[in-house]
Amino acid sequence: MGDSARNGEDGFLRILIVEGDEIGAFVAHCEINKLPYACSIQRLSKTEELQDKIPQFKPRFILIGESFTAPRLVSNIRQSGITLPIICISKNGDSKTAEEVLKAGATDSLYSAQVSELARCLEGHLSGNAVMPFYSQGNELPPGSRFSLWIGKLDV
Repeated sequence: MGDSARNGEDGFLRILIVEGDEIGAFVAHCEINKLPYACSIQRLSKTEELQDKIPQFKPRFILIGESFTAPRLVSNIRQSGITLPIICISKNGDSKTAEEVLKAGATDSLYSAQVSELARCLEGHLSGNAVMPFYSQGNELPPGSRFSLWIGKLDV
């Protein structure tokens, strides 16, 4: 994938963070900044702004923070015709939500304890090397534990 395709026509990788919690959005922003190229990041604190912001900002990824991660939101985004990759952050140990957002159309799901791997997750999707989801049914991870990188879409 060429730099302009990866980073957008203006040379920036555009990522839209949908997160009601300022600390969660800040942590995600810091992790995104670990990527080896320039990023343009915008945050929405209200899900109602999502439909208007996507055509204006033209993101490459949508990151849904823990405070908004829900199957219904992901399903609504997909039903509106948005095909962008959606990465969801689920509460630690909330395997039900992690699995359900994948079934609803999320591209990937991470536990909040895995947010330190967010840049690696995004890079996997950009490079086309995403194979399995971070969250995988039966793969329960305690907060702060080390784990293998599993990225991609859950087979349902």
